[in-house]
Amino acid sequence: MFIYSSLFLGIFLVIWPLMNLLAWALTPTKNVHLLSGLDIFPKGFDTSVFELMLSNPNVLMSFLNSIYITTVGLSLNIFFTAICAYALSKDYLPGR
Repeated sequence: MFIYSSLFLGIFLVIWPLMNLLAWALTPTKNVHLLSGLDIFPKGFDTSVFELMLSNPNVLMSFLNSIYITTVGLSLNIFFTAICAYALSKDYLPGR
C-alpha cells in the first residue's frame, strides 16, 4: 500500500504543475488575474499564446532541431544496443 501511495504522490507532484502551466497558457490575458496559484482549469479559452509562439521562426526551428536530435540519438542508441546485446549473447566471443 505504501508503494501505491508514494507512486500516486509522485504522479500528483509531477502532473499538477504541468496542468497548472497549461491552464495559465490557455487562459485569456484579461482573465489571468482570476487564477490562483493552484488552478488546473483555465478561466476561459484562448490559444493566442501558442499562435504567437509558433509564428516565431526561431521557435519552430528549435522544435524541429529537437525532433532531429532525438531521432538521430535514439536510432544510434538502438543500433549500438543491438550490437552490444549480440556480443553479450555469444559465449564464444572474448571479453564476455
